[in-house]
Amino acid sequence: MLLEQKQSLIIGLGNDWLTDDGIGVIVTEKIKNDYPELQKQFDFKTTAYGGLELIDFISGYKEVFFIDGIITHETEPGFVRKFTIDNFRETLHLSHYHDVKFTVLFDLMEQIGLKAPSKVNVFAVEVIEDKEFNKEPSLVIQQKLEEMCKYILVEIIGA
Repeated sequence: MLLEQKQSLIIGLGNDWLTDDGIGVIVTEKIKNDYPELQKQFDFKTTAYGGLELIDFISGYKEVFFIDGIITHETEPGFVRKFTIDNFRETLHLSHYHDVKFTVLFDLMEQIGLKAPSKVNVFAVEVIEDKEFNKEPSLVIQQKLEEMCKYILVEIIGA
């Protein structure tokens, strides 16, 4: 039996074996598990990939909500920024030096005949450490996890 693709996708990015790097994966999985009724409206996916590899994950969706980490040292760890394509700021996984820029990805999809999402939001969580091997996020990120998830959820569904 094939599962029907929903029109909306929540996709968490990162490697959850690299301390805070996996915040996108952790938040996405927590929202999916804590609010199972959302699976009627949203598909949930996670990946450590970025750049061109994201095409396979997002093709065909009407709206996509990315959750990723960001290190700016401008705000406190756990602070969540919301970006659109128009005001996008590089996050840990959405753009790579050796790959296509995130903002170009959607134009490229259209050029090769794939349906790109018409609505894109990026939730970027300020993190502390993204390079040390540790299955657990840093303590401050753990302490703010519930708050981050609720903020993102309200922004996505308006609850």
